[in-house]
Amino acid sequence: MAISGRQSRGRLARSAGCTAAVLLGAGLVLAGCSSDDDKDAKTAQIVLNPCPHVGLLAAAADLVVYGEGALAGPESVAYSLELVDTEAACAAAEGDKVTAEVAVSVYVRRGPAGRDLSVIEVPLIVALVRRSDQTLIERVPVTAAVKLGTDQDGGEVAYASLSVPLAGAAPADYQLVVALQLTPAELATALRHRQGR
Repeated sequence: MAISGRQSRGRLARSAGCTAAVLLGAGLVLAGCSSDDDKDAKTAQIVLNPCPHVGLLAAAADLVVYGEGALAGPESVAYSLELVDTEAACAAAEGDKVTAEVAVSVYVRRGPAGRDLSVIEVPLIVALVRRSDQTLIERVPVTAAVKLGTDQDGGEVAYASLSVPLAGAAPADYQLVVALQLTPAELATALRHRQGR
């Protein structure tokens, strides 16, 4: 399973605002979203816990979607989408666990066959996997609704919350994997697209 750790791109930062988003669910702040004064005040109140490594599943991190019934080609592209970056922050929870709050930056670009699209819903999966044997511990579906309006491209940050069990284990014994939720046909298209780069 190839996991990548892509960095946020300027185009998404301009479209979606702060890509290293504030994780409101746990009151955790990731760098880049607050003023120094805000950050200092929150840091004084919050103790961050170690987190599992988080990364994007390379084979399911981008996709080109074509118009319905159209043959694949530049003019028949409805839109392309890409998972640009993901980050996580963890906080202690009851029962020898930590709660991992995961933020995923999604970028969408409209194609010639998608002129009428104004909102594109991007289904994602955030999974907690045990590193030693790749056992799936938890799988959380989440949807990013990317609003395009009159713009050619746009971005959004989606959030997911997972519970990481630590009884006899450490956060480093797990990994958080983020991927597009693809059908077998879409996965085949994504793999062809990657091979053609």
